[in-house]
Amino acid sequence: MKTYDFTADFDEEQIRLIYSGAARNIMVTTTEGLRIELPAMRFRSFVTRDGLHGSFRLVTDDSNRFIDLERLGGDSGYVV
Repeated sequence: MKTYDFTADFDEEQIRLIYSGAARNIMVTTTEGLRIELPAMRFRSFVTRDGLHGSFRLVTDDSNRFIDLERLGGDSGYVV
């Protein structure tokens, strides 16, 4: 298993692009400087009315296949 920690800071307008279907992926940079592109749908449970903000951990298998995405600290947000 591999883990990748990163922060996300996307405002309300940027999140609207995801919900409208105009943006299908979200690009993040890990704390180690690695850029990772994830399907936007993986973040839906963390979106609030203010957007998507917080620290997260991506968990993958050894072949980098998605296992889980979790928020580090704080609540899980809610879908708008």
